[in-house]
Amino acid sequence: MTIYEKELQTLKPHDKVDYTDEHGIINTQGHGYLIVTRTDENIEKYKIAEKCCSKYSFKGSHAIYLEEDCDATKFINLTK
Repeated sequence: MTIYEKELQTLKPHDKVDYTDEHGIINTQGHGYLIVTRTDENIEKYKIAEKCCSKYSFKGSHAIYLEEDCDATKFINLTK
């Protein structure tokens, strides 16, 4: 298990982490989450925590985990 998978599992203990795919999406039994690491310059540049985190996303110490259906799309559109 990667540090990101472990962190998301801690933040969301009721939804088992299954795997991370080749695009940096952590898949759980209920959702998928785009990993945006805390070292990603776009977090501050585009205020990702404020603009892209709904109640379905999670903020950890290693990364922000953006819910795949809406929040990840907002992030991708902001950073194009």
